[in-house]
Amino acid sequence: MVKRICFAAMTVLVMLSACGEASQQESPAEDALEQYRNMAGAELAARVSCTWNGEAREYLLDCTYVPEGESKVEVQEPEELAGLTAVVDGETLGLRYEGDCLDAGTISDEGISPAACLPRLLDALRTGWLLEENEEKWGETDCLRLTVDTTGAEGGKILWTVWLSRENGVPIHGEIALEEEIIFQLEFTEFSFCDTLTK
Repeated sequence: MVKRICFAAMTVLVMLSACGEASQQESPAEDALEQYRNMAGAELAARVSCTWNGEAREYLLDCTYVPEGESKVEVQEPEELAGLTAVVDGETLGLRYEGDCLDAGTISDEGISPAACLPRLLDALRTGWLLEENEEKWGETDCLRLTVDTTGAEGGKILWTVWLSRENGVPIHGEIALEEEIIFQLEFTEFSFCDTLTK
């Protein structure tokens, strides 16, 4: 009887030890997000489709992203806006063209703008609350699909969903939803990390 009790106790200890080790291992989502939290910046480009109040627009944007600094977004398309540059930081958003700074505007009271959606998405991956994670293909690419939650300028819920390549962790597709209504869709055409920060 004593041997059985000792064996059962040892089994429980081994199981608890294994559970402890498993809990210390980060999930694939946490591993992916850590790459964004530690990056020094990124160079990226994306096609951004925007639908708001029944009106659809599409942009091709280049972005140089600087965490907690000044990020720049340049419009490539449509042609009539080509060369227009938005400068985005944690406090302000402006459009600069030939030295002038104009109000970039937003499409909602929550501070979401086509000019700012790329840097804001990367901000959300760095600081947002992880809601969902799963493996899912986007086209032919094996991806990790993540949804993070942030609060908008007026307290509304903004959901940022991104499909990250399982091969290298770069974004393939993204969606931005305000109060569960998707208002931006992003198709990434280029993405490269700058050096990661050292701790």
